[in-house]
Amino acid sequence: MACHGGVIDAVFRQMIRSPSTGGFNLLTLNTSITEFVGPAAGSTSGNWTLTRYNDAAHLAGLPDATPRQGVADSVGRPD
Repeated sequence: MACHGGVIDAVFRQMIRSPSTGGFNLLTLNTSITEFVGPAAGSTSGNWTLTRYNDAAHLAGLPDATPRQGVADSVGRPD
């Protein structure tokens, strides 16, 4: 599932039972991967586990921006 970083922040705060705002800041990176794993089938604990937060390893080595090639500019002319 993909979602906005604000959703990740809200879920994170809910999982640790903290207030929805204040106390600390979460700095969720754009395009990072966050993974919560639910309890195993048949488990009686009901606990979730945070296995990854802000994992951006998949972006290593990529340029900061994608070059604009063959895209029309704001007045409709090719670059």
